[in-house]
Amino acid sequence: MQSSTWKQVLVGACVVAGLTTTAASPAGANVAAPAPALSILVVAPLPEAQARFSTTAGVVRGVSVPRMAIGVYVIGVRFGAELVYGRAPAVGCSEAPAKPREPSDPTQLIRKLYDLQLKEWKRQLAAWRSNCQSQRDATVLRWVNRQIGGLVNSTIHSPSTLTASDVAVALLRSEQFYIHERGLPLLLIIGNLPDRPPAAIDLPFSMAGVRVVLAGWTPDEPSKFQRKVNRWRSFFLNKKAAGVTLVVRGLDSTDNLVRALKADMKSATR
Repeated sequence: MQSSTWKQVLVGACVVAGLTTTAASPAGANVAAPAPALSILVVAPLPEAQARFSTTAGVVRGVSVPRMAIGVYVIGVRFGAELVYGRAPAVGCSEAPAKPREPSDPTQLIRKLYDLQLKEWKRQLAAWRSNCQSQRDATVLRWVNRQIGGLVNSTIHSPSTLTASDVAVALLRSEQFYIHERGLPLLLIIGNLPDRPPAAIDLPFSMAGVRVVLAGWTPDEPSKFQRKVNRWRSFFLNKKAAGVTLVVRGLDSTDNLVRALKADMKSATR
């Protein structure tokens, strides 16, 4: 497919996905690092679709943090394939307890009093942090549950035979998601991909800075499987991806996928 045709497909896909508007920053946001932007592409042929959507819901629940943008798409369905799109709320907390001021020239008695005040402040600060984290976790979990409520019951599914063109359209949508939402770009693809990636020369997009996790690949004959891994790894790295991690079928539990994404989030913020 030529570049102009890809662009026409992309424009149509983005209009359906609602990606043509400008994202507004959360009110009062003042953060040093951008929040993650996670695009999840799901290969969901029947009869595997429900299991894939259940895994996807678990991953969303496991990785969501305040202000994280999440988009979930089904590969192979050009329009109407968007199942989740949104940004987790920013959660504010009450003001932290003020640290007691150290006396400039303390006597022994004043020093002891200050030490007691400091100990009490540390106790209050620990309690404040715990309470703040609980508020954040509860708020984000409520948002996540609303987002994934209909995911496991979705009737949308991928075609039985997936093509490189299907994958290309999904990747184009992911690029627009990163452009629109900004942040630390993460890409998770759940499901086996075709043996060969799209021809990179025909794709007018970049995966610059994106950390990619590929899951659900079924190993077959070792040398053939390794060639497939090398092709897709080279494809993403040639598109300027920051890294590519493969989690093969059998090891791609929800916990392992959450672990892989959290490791990428941690690496990206170092």
